[in-house]
Amino acid sequence: MQKLAFEIFGKVQAVSFRKYTASKAQELGLVGWVMNTKNETVIGEAVGSKDKIGTLQHWLRHVGSPKSEIRDAKFTLTGADGHGYTAFQVRK
Repeated sequence: MQKLAFEIFGKVQAVSFRKYTASKAQELGLVGWVMNTKNETVIGEAVGSKDKIGTLQHWLRHVGSPKSEIRDAKFTLTGADGHGYTAFQVRK
């Protein structure tokens, strides 16, 4: 199990990026969260198997929501011990 922390830059707010991210994570069976920041980025954490985390990482960097324009993506991978997540949630 891995934990992926991410921050996505570009046109990622007001384009349903959080909703699409949650949907993709749930489709992959991942747990964690996603939210907007005051800096107009999207941040979050996802926990799951290495291959599923890799799929989400690719999606966050190269696909996103239909109207998003991803300029950059920053990722940190760590172990997932003690994560405490039971679902994937959109945070306000």
